[in-house]
Amino acid sequence: MRIRPVLVCVILVCLVASFSIFYTKSSRMFKAVSRDTVYASYNAPRTMSEKPVEAVISVPEEPKRIDSEREEKPSASPAPLERMIDPSMRWRWNDGNDYDAIARAVLKRMNGGDEDSQPYYIIYNVDSTVGFANQFRSLCSLFLLAVASGRKFRINWGDYYEVTNSYFGELRYSRKEVEFMKFKGYNSFPRGVCNSTKFASRNVTQIFGNRNLSFHILSDLSCVVLDNPKYMEVLRRLGFRIAEAGSSFHDITYGEAHRLIRGQVARLLLTPNAEISQTIADNLKHFERRPAIGVQLRMGGSVSKTIENHRFLRISSLPFADEEIENALKYLKVDKRNTTLFVTTDSGIVRNRMLQMYTSMNAIQATGYAIGHSSAYFAGGNTHLTYLKRAIMDLVLMSQCDYIIYTRGSSYGQLAMRLGLNTPSRDLCHNKICSPFVY
Repeated sequence: MRIRPVLVCVILVCLVASFSIFYTKSSRMFKAVSRDTVYASYNAPRTMSEKPVEAVISVPEEPKRIDSEREEKPSASPAPLERMIDPSMRWRWNDGNDYDAIARAVLKRMNGGDEDSQPYYIIYNVDSTVGFANQFRSLCSLFLLAVASGRKFRINWGDYYEVTNSYFGELRYSRKEVEFMKFKGYNSFPRGVCNSTKFASRNVTQIFGNRNLSFHILSDLSCVVLDNPKYMEVLRRLGFRIAEAGSSFHDITYGEAHRLIRGQVARLLLTPNAEISQTIADNLKHFERRPAIGVQLRMGGSVSKTIENHRFLRISSLPFADEEIENALKYLKVDKRNTTLFVTTDSGIVRNRMLQMYTSMNAIQATGYAIGHSSAYFAGGNTHLTYLKRAIMDLVLMSQCDYIIYTRGSSYGQLAMRLGLNTPSRDLCHNKICSPFVY
């Protein structure tokens, strides 16, 4: 019997449609099963062997571990801080100064309480492209200008208040306070500005006039105050110690001019908060062998953790550091076995070299925070806050040493030297011994 062509066409269409429906359902089921399998595998609990290395290795870094390739990761909080800490606590400098009283006298002067107080403002605006020590140096110099001239001072630097429990919380910049005022702004000064004729008078009013001033600079303008006897007398009246003939500080021949007053201003402004203070105290427990020699090796260049164009020291400079450590031992009249060597550096290679080489001493580095560039520009995000805490911690620990070796040209090393007040100090140069060892 012959099958009609129309019937054949109908049968073929039905078969094709049935196959298409079956294929679509099968494909969807396969995809669903595959997707669920992937999700289940992703979310399934991992065994210890499957965990990332970062999750397995959670032990804090040992001070003398030699591993130059290991990347230091920022930690949320160091282990010692798990205990309760009084948030109102701040680091206390024990040098005979009453910094509480000095702070009160300074605030009174800035708020118009002295006869020669002035109504004009000086504002410090931080430059976030540089590290903490450069920022802090400018802060100190402008603070001195405001104190000496009796002007109101405001600090536009959020990170400063993040890591300190400052005496000067009320000086924090508020735009609402000054938004309708006119300011003369300064963004930079040429090198050697203190030697220019414009600054010859060493008088704030003659140099800058009777006006509100806003600074976004890296320059150190403290020469205006420190070379003016009238201003130095103001600082004495506020409670600062001034080095004079016959005083215990007058015969200091190392460091820099006006080191004592610079150091006191730095100590007044640098009061680490409770968290950092506790971490400092925990690290000081490792200074059990005294005296302690602090050595700051600022490398820069390609051996620094944060690679930079500028080099402060070279690997070939390290024998000079060894020589300075030997000089320090002679000056302190001690041997290595009874001495602590505190090392702070921006290079893991150099850190490991120093800790390996000086095993005969109590050679240590600080623990608690990762090492990195304290500039928000270099670190990015809020990572720099961890690095900033580390920088401040190492600065204070260096200042507590009995002998300080620092890198010439490093603002960080210079600040460590200043914070040490009258501590014997020496600086390192990258290609020579900076100066003869003479005291």
